[in-house]
Amino acid sequence: SAGSVTKVYDGNTTLAGRALTPDGSMSGDAINVASTGGSFAGKNVGSQGFTLTGLQLQGADRANYAFASNSVTGTGTITAKALTLTATAQDKVYDGGTAASVGNLGLSGVVTGDVVTAAGGTASFADKNVARDGNGQVTSQSVNISGVSLAGADAGNYTVSSSAAASATISPLSVSASVSAQDKVYDGTVQAQVTGRVSGTLAGDAVGVSAQTGAFASKNVVRDAAGQVVSQAVTASGLHLTGADAGNYSLSNTTAVSAAVITPKVLQASGAVADKVYDGSVQASLTGLNGAGIVTGDAVTVQASSAQFADRNVSRDGAGSVLAKAVSVTGLSLSGADAGNYALMGSSFSA
Repeated sequence: SAGSVTKVYDGNTTLAGRALTPDGSMSGDAINVASTGGSFAGKNVGSQGFTLTGLQLQGADRANYAFASNSVTGTGTITAKALTLTATAQDKVYDGGTAASVGNLGLSGVVTGDVVTAAGGTASFADKNVARDGNGQVTSQSVNISGVSLAGADAGNYTVSSSAAASATISPLSVSASVSAQDKVYDGTVQAQVTGRVSGTLAGDAVGVSAQTGAFASKNVVRDAAGQVVSQAVTASGLHLTGADAGNYSLSNTTAVSAAVITPKVLQASGAVADKVYDGSVQASLTGLNGAGIVTGDAVTVQASSAQFADRNVSRDGAGSVLAKAVSVTGLSLSGADAGNYALMGSSFSA
């Protein structure tokens, strides 16, 4: 008898030779039986009838025996062949999730000529974020593929693991930055304060933008043809992303332009008046005019068109002593190469 006859699916019906158990031999006799081969009734996985042929008697007492039949028949089993699954996953642009797309599925070990393929499956990245190496360069990360099944006319003859490991890259999502600049009072520099804004980020992500520098096109107050103060260009440079989720994005621009106004710096004019001997007029003489707050190095001069005592007479107190009296300085104006960057607090003052 043949006992249990099985084989792993190999695409054909052939059975290899094997040892058999002799039925009806005398106890103690040295007798063995072998088959040189045989075949299953069908090639496919499952329960199959078989026939073993080429029977041989072996052993010291074999001459005392003969076969009742030159073949052995029975029912055996063809078991499914295990295949090795290989898989790839597709790269994607950061979208805030771990979902991945299955790329190519491959099978190793399929018998030549059989129709069987790997199909279906879902894929997921190990992490939703863009993976980077120690130098900040984008790298691939692991992808788990699961739920793969076999398809095709011969799929029933095989088994395969439904999952496989792959790798793919989540690349940064491109975003753009814009800036708004703050107006400022003239300070003799082009330095500007800018605030950045990012467009194109995903809802809920913590991403901001900062600038290394912000600069007005000119340090001076800009005016139109009518002399009115107007805005000028402000350029923000060295834009870079900030925030917990910044690594998932790439910035499409590192500079941005806005506009803002440099307003004139207001000066308070002051000056000293020289005493004089009564001459019958109210005319006074200024010994110095200045404007407090002029930026160091700027060429600005304060001028006045007139300075007059309150009246033409000598002022005295009740004891007849001479007193100082008010002088009104009017027609104040500014001159000099940098005068356009300033404004006077009023056109007159009293000294």
